[in-house]
Amino acid sequence: ALGPDHVSTLRTVDNLANVFAKTLRFKRAGALYARALDGYERALGPDHPLTLTALQNLGAFHAQQLHLRTAALHFEKALDGRAKALGWRHPDTLMAVKNLANLLWWSGQRKKRRQLHERAGLGEPPLLPRWAAYYRAKHASGTRG
Repeated sequence: ALGPDHVSTLRTVDNLANVFAKTLRFKRAGALYARALDGYERALGPDHPLTLTALQNLGAFHAQQLHLRTAALHFEKALDGRAKALGWRHPDTLMAVKNLANLLWWSGQRKKRRQLHERAGLGEPPLLPRWAAYYRAKHASGTRG
């Protein structure tokens, strides 16, 4: 047996969280995402790429649940870790920029999003597709489907 904090076990826990999230079992998914992140932090440290990926996964989960402040904290921490370790132009860092920028857009923080793009050296952020405003309004009003 590999043990609960072995990297292979933690990858399985993270993948299982993805399955639970996709099958709408959110309480279980959230607990597994948090468990994977905690395990990666203990086993590999807070700045390891797998830890940062688990942090982004937990952030994406919270964003999906509309826990936008919590999601932003996770995305910001992951972005800071990636930028520090890899630099601003690395594809993993740019993906973290995209995740946080999209969250800022969805939460109406356009100025902060523009500042993030400038900080990353990406210039003016691109406009999101036309359907994005419709989607945001529909979900903000509580109607689904």
